[in-house]
Parts: sequence; C-alpha cells; structure tokens
Amino acid sequence: FALKGGVRLVSRQGQPVCELRTGSMIRSLGVFEHWLAAATYDGAVLLWDLEASFFPGAQAAPTVTLRSFCGSDGKELCWNTEGGGAIAVSGSRAAVFDFTGQNVPHPYRNKYGVAPWTPRRGHPDPVPRVCMHSAPGGVQSVAWEPRRQGAGQAEGSAEGMSPRLATLDKQGAVRVWQPLSLPLRKGGNGNPSQPQLMKPQFYTFPRQDAAHPTGESVDACALLWLREGVVAVGYSTGELIAWRVAA
Repeated sequence: FALKGGVRLVSRQGQPVCELRTGSMIRSLGVFEHWLAAATYDGAVLLWDLEASFFPGAQAAPTVTLRSFCGSDGKELCWNTEGGGAIAVSGSRAAVFDFTGQNVPHPYRNKYGVAPWTPRRGHPDPVPRVCMHSAPGGVQSVAWEPRRQGAGQAEGSAEGMSPRLATLDKQGAVRVWQPLSLPLRKGGNGNPSQPQLMKPQFYTFPRQDAAHPTGESVDACALLWLREGVVAVGYSTGELIAWRVAA
C-alpha cells in the first residue's frame, strides 16, 4: 500500500517486507505480472520488478522511471494485460507506455540521457505514446477495453485488433484510441534544432469519439467498459450512458 514517500510491501501474514522509496507523493498504484507501477503527482511512472529480492527492512529504489513529458498527473493508472502489457496514465493528455517489445524506430531514441533500450516483451519502452487531443482540464480517466479470451470472431468483436483505450475528459467527452497500433507519428518535447536534447514521443490520434447526447458539456464521474465493444460514462446528472464502439 501507498504511504508518504513510498510503497510498503506486506506479506500475506501482515508482516512488513520492505519499503519502496519514491520521494514523491503517489496518486495511483497498479500491478501486472512481476511489475508494480506507481504514478506520482509530478508525472512520473515508477516501476519495481517484484521478482527482485526484497529483504525485510530494505528500502528499494525504483527499477525504472518513466516520464511522458505531456502533463501526466498520476490520478489514474491503468494496466492493459494483453501481449506483454501496457500502462495508460491520465493528465493534460493521456499517455501510454508499451510493454509488448515492439521495436519502433525513433530518430531521438537513446539521445535523451538514457541507456540504449533493448526491445523485450514484458519490459517498458521508455518512449511514450501520447494521445494527441487537448481538452480544458485534460484527461481525468483512462480504461482499456476488456477482450474475451479464446472466443471466436463475433459480430462487433475487436478480436485481432490492437488493444483499444478509452479516455474521458472533464467536459464528459469520451474518445477511443489504439495507441499500440502502427504506424505512429514521431516527435518530441524540446527544440528540434538540438536533437540530442529532445525528449522523444510517439503520437497517436483518436479513432472514435462521443459526447453527452445533449451536445453540452456535462461533468462526468466514471468511465468503464461494460464489455468488449461497449463503453459507458457516468455523469453527475445521475445518468449512465453507453455507446457501442465499432470494430
């Protein structure tokens, strides 16, 4: 569980195992396979490899620190568990970190003061996929579409497609993305005349979007997929409105 300045790991018997240091206030936590992810107020995504040996009383620093450079706020962190995994985080713009091991070339990769990245399934690509849409107040919620395992191709099924991410902004608009789908536009944060200092980013764009049926801005309080191909938003008016997402 999260505490001031870190995360405390506790055994099934309730005994403290170790504390994981962050140095920043944590807003959300998530676990997938051997990775524990913590999103912080200052926009970082911290990863600890839980397969490492943690000794009682130890204070372990993060194994990997990821940054999107697009205003991530740590309010929501959501794992996608398909194909090696991916993390989506909320903020001024949503951002995704890919764990599938795709070796997507980028002209600024490995130039921004980081060690060369070796593509490996189940390990994070440090170059974020930024969801390119700006809305007042930014993205408040992110959610990956659930996918049926072992099901045959059905009408409206997304089987065989790249995983889909839904985002919700503060005006109540929902957008659907495929941030792991290729090709991706390449860019970065910084001055292009100094490529050695550019912070590399991939850019992805919405595939579908929808708003409250009135067409007005309505405060939203929840985003969820009811099932594969159906996304819903809960509004402050007490309404739960669902849309069928085309395959």
